[in-house]
Amino acid sequence: MSSKKDRKPGKNFDSRSIKLPRVGAHLSVKGGVSQAVVRCLDVGAECLQIFTQSPRIWDSRQLSGEEILQFRSYVKKYGIHPIVAHAVYLPNIAASDKSLRKKTIDALLKECDRAYRLGLDDLILHPGSHRGKGEKEGIRLAALALDEVLEQVPEGGTFITLETTAGHGDTLGGKMSHFNSILSHCKHPEKIGICLDTCHLYSAGYDITTEQGIEDMTGEIKAEFGIDKLRAVHVNDSKREIGSHIDRHAHIGRGYLGCHTFYLLMQRPKFLNLPFLLETPKEKSRLGVNMDKVNLRVLKYIRNKAMQEDVTDAQPGA
Repeated sequence: MSSKKDRKPGKNFDSRSIKLPRVGAHLSVKGGVSQAVVRCLDVGAECLQIFTQSPRIWDSRQLSGEEILQFRSYVKKYGIHPIVAHAVYLPNIAASDKSLRKKTIDALLKECDRAYRLGLDDLILHPGSHRGKGEKEGIRLAALALDEVLEQVPEGGTFITLETTAGHGDTLGGKMSHFNSILSHCKHPEKIGICLDTCHLYSAGYDITTEQGIEDMTGEIKAEFGIDKLRAVHVNDSKREIGSHIDRHAHIGRGYLGCHTFYLLMQRPKFLNLPFLLETPKEKSRLGVNMDKVNLRVLKYIRNKAMQEDVTDAQPGA
């Protein structure tokens, strides 16, 4: 039996030799950022999303040169790519409050610096909440904040990638038109990408459970900002019904979306080069198996089937 250090992610399917999406997950950096790469081997992830600091505090500790070198070494050794960071939850680029805007911009500059030093491809960020000021004002403020950050990011630095949201309340990102408007107001739209979240899309009212629904959504993307702006897909089933505007992630095939939705998405030619990253609940199956491992097994099964035939909501046991 091979040792852990000899194991490679994606053991049963080489997505580098066939043009299909790489699958991965948001994984913990407990014990150091390089440990997230080790966890990729444990669960079978081919790509990775991490927090580069605690997601619920403003202040962050500095990453040491040794930590960064070890992380980069592990990434190269195990072939994990692409790797993205998710921004912490506190920044709000659409806020009008001056104090919050300053803290937001300072935090994002630090996040971009850490991501750049780690060699990460993207910093994924929620487009914020206008907090009663209206969509138009929120979009204007979001674009201004992004400009202020991006003007200080070095050439060739990490992309800032805005994530679709469930569209709850005053939150931006529940419509593709929001991204078009933000990009149109930005001085540096070439440094900004878009991340689709399947749960958020469904909760926002996009019916991605059918071929026609996905066709309609991609048509809207093309019309608003272009398919080439897409940088990643967060793959999450949904615990809530379409149009609920409630963000509740479910395990793959165990929510309203079902396995067939992910099969349809993996068949789309424009999605083939995108990382498909899990953000499903962190727990164990009834048999004690890490659910990241179970969900990735299901996604790889769907990915294989996407080359051959249709799939149903039946899935491999855990």
